[in-house]
Amino acid sequence: MKAAAWGLALGLAFEAAPASAARRPAIPELARTAPALRTGRYEDALRLCHLHLARAPGDLVETVLCARAETATGLYPEARRRLEAAAAAHPGDLPLRDALMRLYEATGDRAAWKPLVDASYVDWNGGQVDRTKPADLRAIATAVRLDENWKDANDVLRDAVRADRKEVGANLDWGTLLLEKHNAADAETSFREVLKVGERNVVILVAPAGIGVIFGLALLNIIGPRIGRSRTIGAGLIVTLTALLGLAAARPFAEISQRLSERVGAAGLGEAFPFFVATVAGTAFVFGIAYSFVTVPSMTLLQEELRDDIRGRVFGVLNMLISVFSLLPLVLVGPIADVWGVAPVFVVAAVIVGGVWVGGRSTRGARPTKLVTE
Repeated sequence: MKAAAWGLALGLAFEAAPASAARRPAIPELARTAPALRTGRYEDALRLCHLHLARAPGDLVETVLCARAETATGLYPEARRRLEAAAAAHPGDLPLRDALMRLYEATGDRAAWKPLVDASYVDWNGGQVDRTKPADLRAIATAVRLDENWKDANDVLRDAVRADRKEVGANLDWGTLLLEKHNAADAETSFREVLKVGERNVVILVAPAGIGVIFGLALLNIIGPRIGRSRTIGAGLIVTLTALLGLAAARPFAEISQRLSERVGAAGLGEAFPFFVATVAGTAFVFGIAYSFVTVPSMTLLQEELRDDIRGRVFGVLNMLISVFSLLPLVLVGPIADVWGVAPVFVVAAVIVGGVWVGGRSTRGARPTKLVTE
């Protein structure tokens, strides 16, 4: 868990870099490196940072971002050379040191990070750290964490968050540290500061599903008698398939939204986050409709076509099977998504739903009028 948690932290190691934008030359067309990194467009980020550094080779912020892009694309030796050269020229730059320590941690080079940890202790004890700058405090927290000084790491990250509660990197680092030390309650608070959607606001994601169910029931009363129960179930499966494909395509749409936001001067993923909320809320609404279309006619068919003396047993077995099969996604989806990504999982689910719909169409004509005859 430790490696996974701080692997995430490495990926977010440079979130504080845009806050130091005052050190960056004003080249508007090249100021998109950080947003490209945040949205996973690592090749674009690498191209942009190389172009930027060709014009401003001394830009430390862009150097760190470029190293992050190289790390994300597997170019660890290149990232290491870049950061080591910059750190040698600017040994007192704490965000740069932070990036280098995290890179050493990711590659398991304890001998390389030890001198940087010692230098960080010297800076802290000598009063050379600006405690109003979250980026500098994050660097100190990384050093003491690598020294397994958990208490001081927690205290320094708490100060970093207090210095700027909107600083994404500090909140994520603190949340990851708390989660690693099994303090889930405080970790939830820290992560919520980043996501900006607390548990009380989960209604913006859950309510659309309930509204979709109600809307689906009303629509079912209108079109159900006209098209029949079997076709209604088929329509619900098609709606489910469409919603799953919509979720799979959410990231490309998000990237398009991000690119458009960059053109009008938006700050990055934080500006695009409402798009994801809208996507999930809209999909929940569609799933609510699909649930009504599939569940109500199915249950009605079973109620009508089963004999009274076996109906209870059939529904008991049905509920048991639903409980058993509902566990499969919890067991299988997580590992598959870790290996192949989230979008392929939605596509596979859509294919399965499509297969059920095709199978239902092929057997519909052969189905007897009653499942059980007297």
